[in-house]
Amino acid sequence: MNALLDGLYLALVSIDMTYQDFVPFNVNALLDGLYLALVSIDMTYQDLVPFNVNVLLDGLYLALVSIEEGSLPCTADNTKKKMRWAINVFRKWQLERNELAKRDENISCIAPDIEEMTKDELCYSLSRFVCEVIKENGEDYPGQTLYEILINIQMHFEQKGKCYKF
Repeated sequence: MNALLDGLYLALVSIDMTYQDFVPFNVNALLDGLYLALVSIDMTYQDLVPFNVNVLLDGLYLALVSIEEGSLPCTADNTKKKMRWAINVFRKWQLERNELAKRDENISCIAPDIEEMTKDELCYSLSRFVCEVIKENGEDYPGQTLYEILINIQMHFEQKGKCYKF
């Protein structure tokens, strides 16, 4: 039952549905949809029958209310620090590259701030970033560190509502 509620909850969240969106739905239509979902995962209607529909709907209501109240888990402080660090490493590289571009016409400038880049600009900039970024002491970043930087930049954008996968 928990897996069923989790699946329904995730489905509603993925389409930005709230309890107010849910209320006008026909309960029979909801149950028909649940039945079809259960059949698709080899669960039968008999597996569902022992469950009280009102309990199911109450659980769904509580899950949706928790979204509206912002009681979903927040990002850990350490993760926030890593995201800020990754964005700062990118911005520092961007400034250095733009300074170099002023002196060398063969190097293109990375103009917009990372927050304002389109997906295409971001993908291009990140590809250049991975090839060119170095530590402050002049050494290359290890591959795992570059990967972590990219993942943290990606998480930063996800928190802003932009789900870029790169």
